[in-house]
Amino acid sequence: MTGQDHGAQGALSSHQDLKRIARRILVEVIDGADLELADELIAADYVEHRPTDETAPGLVGFKKWVSLVHDAFPDWRHTVDDVIAEGDKVMVRNTVYGTHRGDFMGIAPTGKQIEQRGFDLFRIVDGKVVEHWGEYDWLGLYRQLGAVPEIGTEKP
Repeated sequence: MTGQDHGAQGALSSHQDLKRIARRILVEVIDGADLELADELIAADYVEHRPTDETAPGLVGFKKWVSLVHDAFPDWRHTVDDVIAEGDKVMVRNTVYGTHRGDFMGIAPTGKQIEQRGFDLFRIVDGKVVEHWGEYDWLGLYRQLGAVPEIGTEKP
């Protein structure tokens, strides 16, 4: 094995580790509401770049977001569609499913099933997520919950 091959294999292993951490965040921490595992996988000074985030900064804010989601959608779950790693970042394309059973962003429970597609980008350093960017179809989610009418269905 050449030095170049060894380096490529090392990078592959490292990228696999980053992908595993990203999957664990989505499936075990968020879907499973495992806030103790969040302490292991998310840095205390974690930076959230989510434009809809109404919580505190850092790990505390992340935990509040997980609680907010589970209060509103107790059966919240991700399906991971694609995972790509490059450098210290992991991009995950996924679909979220749940049943609206509690207040969410000022919307009273509807009992409706939701399906929301999106992307998460995690920056991971020393085995912990230090930054996150998330882009999801929020308009589609609000339409599914009846908070925003479908285009062309508004009444004068």
